[in-house]
Amino acid sequence: MTKNEAKETALRWIDEATVNGRQAEPEELADYRDRMDYLLDGVQAALAAAFPLDGCFAATICPVPNLLGGAHELRAAAPGEPLVLNAAGARSAYLEISGAAGVSAPGAAAEQTAATGGFEPVRLRLPQGGPVTVRGRGQVLVRHAALYAAEFDRAAEIPAFAPETAVTLPEDFCTLRQIIQIGGGPGTVWSNYRQEGARTFRLPSASAGEYRFWYVRRPRSVPHDAPGDTELDCAPQAESLIPLKLAADTLMGTPDRAGTAYYLENCYSTRLQMLRSEQTEAPVRIEPVYR
Repeated sequence: MTKNEAKETALRWIDEATVNGRQAEPEELADYRDRMDYLLDGVQAALAAAFPLDGCFAATICPVPNLLGGAHELRAAAPGEPLVLNAAGARSAYLEISGAAGVSAPGAAAEQTAATGGFEPVRLRLPQGGPVTVRGRGQVLVRHAALYAAEFDRAAEIPAFAPETAVTLPEDFCTLRQIIQIGGGPGTVWSNYRQEGARTFRLPSASAGEYRFWYVRRPRSVPHDAPGDTELDCAPQAESLIPLKLAADTLMGTPDRAGTAYYLENCYSTRLQMLRSEQTEAPVRIEPVYR
């Protein structure tokens, strides 16, 4: 249903509901149409609350698997006690170091970090594989360590690694229904996540794979100046209620149309309840009422 179709059908509801009463003057009809432009967004929101809209967002977690698995947690290295990271098939490495240390690997250019107080990223290409050795010139901490089987032309292209991967859902996100991990079958419901803020979810980076985030979404906004052929956004079973709700809201607060507004609102509430109860929709019968 388009914006213009909803408005014209709403005007018909108003006209037929007052068949034995005072008809709307041309000036009133123009005012009604203008009001409807500003009310449609609220009508969509009301129906979305009664008939939630589904949204889906696809995300890939950690497209470059970490060969270290769960060994990426915080580690320490001290003088005389180097930290060695190794995994078969490793061709590139990423780690973050806090403190002054030297990082080396066979066939790779050695890297040095300074005692800056924060964590400094180190990226190494491993043409001969591992191991990667971290030698501290004092107490150092290593976090977010990863060894990748993937080869990169330049060290700067090696991706960073973190224990969790953040996925931010679209702005129409309202509430989460479920997360599905896509596999060879129908998929698995995924529960190992945590929400951060309004629409960001963090999943373990070690759980590499494809995910589908199913959520309740907000309807697409309809600005007051949207073109008349703009498609409205609501659940299919609720589409017939848009003009009725729009007609009732348009007359709300107009004293000389109180009777018509009450009738239309009551008609809307009845039909809404029928749909929500999953009953068969009754035939539409527009009855004349007096203002």
